[in-house]
Amino acid sequence: MPIANCWSGDSWSYSGDTLPCATNSWGLAKNSMWSLRVGYASTNLQYYYDTDAIGARAGCLLEVIDSAGVPHAWDRRGKSAIWLKITNLTYYTVTRYIC
Repeated sequence: MPIANCWSGDSWSYSGDTLPCATNSWGLAKNSMWSLRVGYASTNLQYYYDTDAIGARAGCLLEVIDSAGVPHAWDRRGKSAIWLKITNLTYYTVTRYIC
């Protein structure tokens, strides 16, 4: 599951493979995006103590549990990639990721 430590704009979602804030004129901005494996949380990573977005890749099913224990799922099978804004101190732990 891709995560990002940046977000730009007022929208709560962004359709596309890479967030505009995660790029610079040379490619990906340093440490702006990372991928989490099943069983890991964004809090396990040095640069993601304040994660701003999670992504569900095109063609994949993503299931997570948030920091309040609430499960969420995004089924992008047959659909394009989407990014979702995270607010405040919310973090997610990946429970299932199928592509």
